Amino acid sequence: WGVAQAVLFSMLAVSGAMLPTRSLQAACGTTSWSRIVVLLALLTVAADGSMQDLGDEEPAQMTQDWWDLHYLSMLRERNITNDPRRPGNAAAGELFGTDLNDPVLFETALRMSEAALEQLTPLGAAGRLPDVVVLGCGLSPLVFALADRGRWSVRCLEISQELVERLRVAAKPLPRPPQFEVADITAAGGLPEPAAAAVAGADMLIDENVLDGMACIFPAEAGLEQQRHALAGIARRLRRGGTLLTLSFLPLDSPPPRDEVFRDWRRLPLDCVEEVQSDISPASPPRLTAALWERPGID
Repeated sequence: WGVAQAVLFSMLAVSGAMLPTRSLQAACGTTSWSRIVVLLALLTVAADGSMQDLGDEEPAQMTQDWWDLHYLSMLRERNITNDPRRPGNAAAGELFGTDLNDPVLFETALRMSEAALEQLTPLGAAGRLPDVVVLGCGLSPLVFALADRGRWSVRCLEISQELVERLRVAAKPLPRPPQFEVADITAAGGLPEPAAAAVAGADMLIDENVLDGMACIFPAEAGLEQQRHALAGIARRLRRGGTLLTLSFLPLDSPPPRDEVFRDWRRLPLDCVEEVQSDISPASPPRLTAALWERPGID
């Protein structure tokens, strides 16, 4: 599988395809032959030029320019008229509900997120609502659904300016909208103002497949390095004692060398995972899972 993955990802890179990251995550999270089939299908899509013509200059994987081009391509034929708190109808061209955010995966993510948030204290410091940051909300309704509960102060940290502009439009009619900030969690210099002040000291950060997507970067060491930078950025955004909830199709802390990336994070119990999976999650891939982590004891 390692050789096949390298060849296929190299072919995808040469094609210049801008592909939905959750499609790549699903491919990486399935069995070996299934991964090859899915990646060959993605390569076919790339080869016929239906995704996007990027020209001669192609941005590096997972950078802000890469994501802006990705969403420009996706949003060209989508509308934003449906309720963003629920999965949309992709067949009707609705924005939300695409990119593998189907009802089953959305319900799984929502149930797991709510279960993790139940483990927070009811109120934050000085009686405030707990601060929750969703990292990489993408086209998922999750950040909208959590904010709509009214039990937490919810915002999204998203790398793509193109996407955030549309998400803010979608949020305007809602009675309890989330807030949105544009920033790169892997940036060594930290977040620009006002984003840094807005998310500093968050009680929980929910990673919505960002670390998962980085695991599919080729070569693998580049993906691991991105994960290290992202986890350092996440740790800086959390208050002391804050927690990270990872939603992923891949086991993020195994096998080696991925376990090294989380060596400073302590995994906490999250009893809901198997229950939610047995209730609503499909038995076959892609199957969403979750893990809860305590912030390292850094200043």
